[in-house]
Amino acid sequence: FKKRRDVNWSSWHQGFFYNPNTKKNFFNMAKGESTYNNEYLMRRDYQELYVRDETINALGDVLNKKGLDLGGGNGTYSHFLTLMGAEMSVQDLSESEQKEGLAQCRKIGINVEYKIGDAQKLQFVDETFDFVISNDFFEHINHQEKINVIKEVSRVLKPGGSFVIKTPNLTFLRISINLKRIIRLLKFKSPFIYIPSTRNNPDCEHHGLTTYLELEEILENNFFFKIERIKTLTRRKYIPNFLAKLIRGFSPLSSQIIISCKKSITVPIGDKFAVLGKEKEDELL
Repeated sequence: FKKRRDVNWSSWHQGFFYNPNTKKNFFNMAKGESTYNNEYLMRRDYQELYVRDETINALGDVLNKKGLDLGGGNGTYSHFLTLMGAEMSVQDLSESEQKEGLAQCRKIGINVEYKIGDAQKLQFVDETFDFVISNDFFEHINHQEKINVIKEVSRVLKPGGSFVIKTPNLTFLRISINLKRIIRLLKFKSPFIYIPSTRNNPDCEHHGLTTYLELEEILENNFFFKIERIKTLTRRKYIPNFLAKLIRGFSPLSSQIIISCKKSITVPIGDKFAVLGKEKEDELL
């Protein structure tokens, strides 16, 4: 734990989050008002940082490679990847996030390209990037939008380019919320509870929560190959460490989905052969 005044502008980069369990309340649920103060305690979430490590590591060596941070907000992951030697671009809908990201880049002393726009229409030419990374974005879009976005990712990726997705696991959340409701019933409490940011919550922010199977099907249909589920530990205070290690890799009990895959090599290059062949025939005629 650290006081907010001791955690600078890089709190998100460091994995510090506001802790609602401390004595100093910072959020008035009735009024929907935030009252942050410098004395408020923030908690460093090492599980979150571990999942970020697994996500970035799934890209492999990024030195001197060109990457896109898809729906990347202020570009936190791009900041890490740039310092690892990648040339990064970010596309997101939020202008305020872009301004915040550019300010952070100046503080870090790095260069990241920012674009404002819908991920269903990426503002880059075909086969621009060696890799694309998406973190906590796919839970915000519906099924058809996921299809459209992945088609666009395929368009801007080079043949054989890497694509890594990190997003909350709907299957895990369903199991978790059902267990919590059963426990509340056993304690003679109301079972009508929700997980923050999920469907039926007041903000309904994560209306597009997804599963491994849904994402894998869309990726396969768009000629991505070597689709792999990255095994992670789900650490929770109520899960003993030995049990967390035992269930590692059991996808229904992974709190986060991390999928890595590669864009087809033969399909796009084969299509180019067809175009070149037709052009040659036309020249001969």
